[in-house]
Amino acid sequence: MAQYYLGDSDTTNYTFRDGWLVTRDIVRHNPDGSYSLIGRDDSNVKIGGQWINIHVVEQLIESVPGVAECITVIHENQLKSFVTVCETFTVTEQDIYQHIYKCTRNPHMNPQQIFFVDSLPTTSTLKRTRNVQAFIDLMRQT
Repeated sequence: MAQYYLGDSDTTNYTFRDGWLVTRDIVRHNPDGSYSLIGRDDSNVKIGGQWINIHVVEQLIESVPGVAECITVIHENQLKSFVTVCETFTVTEQDIYQHIYKCTRNPHMNPQQIFFVDSLPTTSTLKRTRNVQAFIDLMRQT
């Protein structure tokens, strides 16, 4: 593994601290001793004066019974979540808002808008995309 960036002390100091590589990954230590990746530090956004991690919002929404997938993006300084629902379930915005509040007791974790869509935009390699323009196009369709 690299130990420094050649000729770039600022990046070296930012990336390596006390001999450790700083990945900016956020993990949760599980009771069984394993770790779960929550997201990245750079996915924290400030909305309404509150710091929110959009990956945490997505995980909360995906833990609602019947929700298949969720992507949350920032558009016009608002959290906007795009949700797909399993075929045999009915999920409402209210179900999602109540679930988030029940889990966090933090109303700031609620997206300002929730869009129920048939599928989420993907890249050419079929990975989820966070390209805001793709989601703006989805908003216009719903």
